[in-house]
Amino acid sequence: MASLATFSLYETMIEAAKELGVTCERIEGGLPDDGGDDASASFAGTELAMRSWCRRNEKLVSTGRVEQAEVFAGFERLSRMKGVLPRFRKIALHCEHLRLFGEDDFDPAITQAGIVALESGPLTHEWFLLIHADDYKAVLCSKDLDGFGNDRPTSERRFEGLKSNSPALVTRLREELLALVDA
Repeated sequence: MASLATFSLYETMIEAAKELGVTCERIEGGLPDDGGDDASASFAGTELAMRSWCRRNEKLVSTGRVEQAEVFAGFERLSRMKGVLPRFRKIALHCEHLRLFGEDDFDPAITQAGIVALESGPLTHEWFLLIHADDYKAVLCSKDLDGFGNDRPTSERRFEGLKSNSPALVTRLREELLALVDA
């Protein structure tokens, strides 16, 4: 069993997709709309492209269109969520469980959220959003290719990632994350 210090959701997603026979078609130039229940893709893109995908999916929960969802969000550093803090406060009101992952450099002060403070390891270099509900399942997970402290503008930071609406894959990743936080 992996620990928070060694676990990579990105690598776990790649392995689980292979085990489950989920094909992740390679796309270039951004993330398309989800395109169906089982749509999955791998991508290379910027933070800007991922923000758009995340915003669409977060809105499904924050507006109550997806009910009784479990939401897992990884920000690399918790301070990276400052720009979306109002949206995550709404999500906390409309979901069953909200768990936020990141280096412990900021207190988001969302009392309904479980904070998973990270000190180091692969998750501190990954950005992810997983939504698991009876009627909707989605995940985006990416690894940071640039890191912090370089000259690249935040919106142009580069990531390599995968996204999926495969119920089996999203459920498997949810189970992996729950095992980590409940350990």
